[in-house]
Amino acid sequence: MFEHKRSTRLVACVASSRVALFARVSRPARRQDLLPAQGSPNSSEEELEARLEEIWEAPRTLFGWFGTVDHKRIGMRYLVTAMAFLVIGGVEALVMRVQLAGPERDVLSPEAYGQYFTMHGATMILWYAAPVLSGFGNYLVPLLIGSRDMSFPRLNAFSYWAFLLSARRRTPAGSRTFPSAATATIPRTTSTSMRWP
Repeated sequence: MFEHKRSTRLVACVASSRVALFARVSRPARRQDLLPAQGSPNSSEEELEARLEEIWEAPRTLFGWFGTVDHKRIGMRYLVTAMAFLVIGGVEALVMRVQLAGPERDVLSPEAYGQYFTMHGATMILWYAAPVLSGFGNYLVPLLIGSRDMSFPRLNAFSYWAFLLSARRRTPAGSRTFPSAATATIPRTTSTSMRWP
């Protein structure tokens, strides 16, 4: 009988310590312990939300603008940059269309036409179509699922800057040579013997 009371007390002690442990790490208890609004442990949800928004907000400096991890700002950056590349790709397509507008046009040489064709395709796929999808995904997905931000927000921000720096390689100033005259759809062996339109 003495052993039974002892084991019962032990079980009750372990159970109460587990309840205390779970209460300590539960979300409302953790919020009140870590972020008391103006020193009051009994803060309202509105005060707590305002305090968290103040903590999560990016600083209003140049570093804050460049280093933001806000999914909406990153999504808008993707969309604005993609629209700029849409204009660049459109200009490349326009130059090719001017060359093809009539016979014996000398707007572009055969090599330059192949280079414009390659760069137009690369621009529209790599620097317009994919970033537009990334922009809409960055902006809308957290809002649709009810999340505060994307998973791994710093990696998300880095991906935009990597995309922007990759665009430097597409320009003649960014690379030492202009792209080759052979396009992705025409094999190298036939690109040199191709008839000019």
